[in-house]
Amino acid sequence: MNSSSHRHNETINHVGPVPSSYYVRDHVKVDYEYCMTVNRGSSQQLDYEILFPGCVLRWQFACEGADIGFGVFLKTKKGEWKKASEMQEVIPSQRYNAHLVPEDGSLTCEHPGVYVLRFDNTYSIFQAKRVSYTVEVLLSDQLQSQREALTNGTNGKSSNNVQAEDEQSRL
Repeated sequence: MNSSSHRHNETINHVGPVPSSYYVRDHVKVDYEYCMTVNRGSSQQLDYEILFPGCVLRWQFACEGADIGFGVFLKTKKGEWKKASEMQEVIPSQRYNAHLVPEDGSLTCEHPGVYVLRFDNTYSIFQAKRVSYTVEVLLSDQLQSQREALTNGTNGKSSNNVQAEDEQSRL
């Protein structure tokens, strides 16, 4: 047998753009609590005050139109606006394709302080981004069990947000 008889004629057909029915985002329906616009060339910051080590900060977000930058920072004072470079970086800021696939993540907060979720659109010259998001602060297992013992086993879920104050209304 000669080697040419084992060759396959393979061609790759380029058929154009991917149909929107194949987009993951359209098949993953998430109801977000909040929605905001991050203007072109700017950023938006959400402050969450964590009073106890071991609390978990959990987020989900999606945006419309194009990617969005996202990072988590730590600062000491609530209510003061600081540039990203002036805060301690906890999760480095990077761009996410949250217009195609919803993003989610969490962070166990090792230190008390004000954790800042920062949506970054400073790189975009022309396009504002609409971001839908949900953020939760969960008490550590140890704090949750202490709280339940204090409340005689009543369900404390409704007050989980005592440790978080959403500064969204300020923005």
